[in-house]
Amino acid sequence: MYSTDRDAATAWRALPAQTRWWCREGPFRREPLRDVQLASIVAGYGETMTRRMRWLFWLSAAGLLALDRTQMVVSALSARAAHASELPVGLAILCCLVVALLQAVPHLRYRRLRNWGLLAVEKVQIAAVPAAADAPGAPGQAPATEIRVRRRFLAHVAAGCGAAALVVFGDAGHELVTAGSLPAVWLIGLVLSTVLVVLVLWEIRSRTSPAVIRLTSDGWALPGSGLCGTWAEVREIEVRAGRALGWPRFALAPHTDVRFVVLRVADPQRHINAVRPAHRRWDARADCRLYGSPVVIPASRRYTASVVDVVQTLRRFTPAPVSWL
Repeated sequence: MYSTDRDAATAWRALPAQTRWWCREGPFRREPLRDVQLASIVAGYGETMTRRMRWLFWLSAAGLLALDRTQMVVSALSARAAHASELPVGLAILCCLVVALLQAVPHLRYRRLRNWGLLAVEKVQIAAVPAAADAPGAPGQAPATEIRVRRRFLAHVAAGCGAAALVVFGDAGHELVTAGSLPAVWLIGLVLSTVLVVLVLWEIRSRTSPAVIRLTSDGWALPGSGLCGTWAEVREIEVRAGRALGWPRFALAPHTDVRFVVLRVADPQRHINAVRPAHRRWDARADCRLYGSPVVIPASRRYTASVVDVVQTLRRFTPAPVSWL
């Protein structure tokens, strides 16, 4: 990966036109990228353009929101407030949909390009991770450590949901002041927004304090699900691309940058039966059906840590082999 956006863009422009075209079509053909140097260029360029499109989206959203709030204030001060907001609100919604569509298509294309190149780079990096016997310190003697959820990711989720709820509550208040009553559609929107905010706050509360996984010389533990075990039970470390449902996997495409590191244990059913309460046991059983083991660690630079860092951390505690599916 390139350290700066300018280096990544320069390396991409230096490629022949035919190579650039082949790289753009590669993610859709699902062909693996063999050249590591080319994969690094593709991943760096895709990351650069994805970041630019993300900034463009948020700037556009902020501009549309500012226009909508300005229109609300003007219509509230107008003598024709009861009628002035109907057409502009419809136009604002239409503009939001058009802008979102125009930006979503290139954003997804660059994101798939980045993840396609990143997949090849990560495979090479994981293959170079030393086993526990070759790592600094004796196997099982590494200091205790934790893999935690990044607070920045939680802050982004909270900010996005809070902004959406603020817009809904603001429009509902404006409608109540100007019209004197709220239609049924606004009541439904308020209820859904309230439920969304409560769920997000509850999820952040449960994800901020505990770690995703705790690792000690005696064994591992997943505080969120209550699973725990010893390193002698771990048979294999398996890396999978994220294609699952459920938080934080709700918006994952086949070529996502989220990987799931699975610890293959000797008796997964025994661990599942020991989980309390029942809803956590149901989640563990669903993960076991999907991945073959209830011990699943989401790995992402945005969410926890990169998959290479997660595998390196695990290999300090166990000599179990690593496989990539």
